[in-house]
Order: sequence, then structure tokens, then C-alpha cells
Amino acid sequence: MKKDIVGTQNAFDLTGRVCVVVGDGLIGGEFARRCAFHGATVVVADLDNKKGEALAAEIGATFIACDATNEAEVKKLAAQVQEKFGRVDGVVNATYPKITGDFAQQVGTHTGAQFFVAEQFGELMAKQGHGSIVLVGSIYGSHAPRFELYTGSAVKAPPAAYAAAKGGLIALTRYLAKYYRPRGVRVNLLSPGGVEDAQDDVFQKKYSVHALDNRMAEPGDLSPALVYLFADASRYVTGQDIVTDGGWTL
Repeated sequence: MKKDIVGTQNAFDLTGRVCVVVGDGLIGGEFARRCAFHGATVVVADLDNKKGEALAAEIGATFIACDATNEAEVKKLAAQVQEKFGRVDGVVNATYPKITGDFAQQVGTHTGAQFFVAEQFGELMAKQGHGSIVLVGSIYGSHAPRFELYTGSAVKAPPAAYAAAKGGLIALTRYLAKYYRPRGVRVNLLSPGGVEDAQDDVFQKKYSVHALDNRMAEPGDLSPALVYLFADASRYVTGQDIVTDGGWTL
């Protein structure tokens, strides 16, 4: 029986853990910073070498170039992390590939990128008997958009492929969570609501009326949930869709 963590240690401490953040954008960058703040050894992986290297230098992390949509590159990334650190305790894929093409290509590319990361790192974690995998979804994976919010705004409603890809991640998360459960690996989904990113005032005002504090989310509103999923605080949580939307979907 595991010892109760309450009152015996900081359940959100990531010291001594190796956490891989795939994606160095608005959300991924904040994920990396927050993991480093909580003591983790952080690996940042992305296609954008210049931006990724700058982020790694800022927080004392390691940068490894990787295209998350390429299975061979993700496999190489996992091997490099294992070789350098000898372990991996947490991985999150915060990328959203900007893919053109038909519906099937868009859904397949995005869902595939999440699967490649989960599978390659999941196998490493299974061998060591522990680890936490976090996929990144969206509230539009479980709820239809409020299309009226986009009227009169420069912001376009997400395409059907976006909703299909994000919805698919809910099922994928549950599948992987059950698949890896016997080997001590947890798999969860983090589903943000709208994040402020220079959207026009029309959209921000319409969106914000449905959320806490009458505002869109900031990246810093999402990263504590990631730390929770990487830390001992969530050691008994797997297969869940953690919605961080300020109550927007209520």
C-alpha cells in the first residue's frame, strides 16, 4: 500500500522528474515554464528551433527539434530523452499542427500527432513502471461551438475537422489509459476553453460573458492543471478529460 501523500510531502513538487513538453507556443511555452518552476527537469521539443532554444535557455531546459506529426521523429525524440536522462516521468503534446488538406487529412494529422507522442513515451514509461501522459484537447471536443459568437468578428469558427479531432482525443485518452493502466502509466486529457491570443474585441466580449471573471483564459490558467496531472497529487487519476474553461460549457 502506498503511503498517503497528504501532510507528508509537497504533492505538487516535480523535483527530480523529467517532463517533456512537445510544443513551444502560447500554451506549450507556459507549460514548460510552470514545470520548471515546480522543480522538473524540462525537455522542450518543437519544429521551431529558434523559439524552442530561446525558451529552453530561459528556463534551463533542454531543446530537441522534433516534428510531432512524424512518427519516426517522435520515436527518435523518445530515444534521445531516454538516453540523456535515463527516465521520463511526464509528457504533454501541446501542438496543433496547421495542416491544409481535406477533412481526413486534418483529422488524421492532428490525432496522429497526439497518438505518436503518447505511444512512444508510453512504452518507455511502461518499462519503468510509472509515468503520466497528457493529451491536449478542447472544449469543442465535447461541446458544439456557439457559432453566434463568431458573427461580426474576424475570428472564424473552427472547422468540423477540429471538432472531430478533439472529440477523438477523448476516446483515445480512455483507450490508452486502460491499455497502460496495468503497467502503472496514467493517461489524461486536458481540454482548455478559449485562450486569449490577440482576438478582436468583438469576439472576446461575446466569449467572455460565458466565463468566470468575464474573460478568456490566460495560459497561466491552464498550466497548474498540467502540474497536477504530472504530480503525485493526481496519482489515482487516469482516463479523465480535465476541462479548464472557466465554466464556459456550463
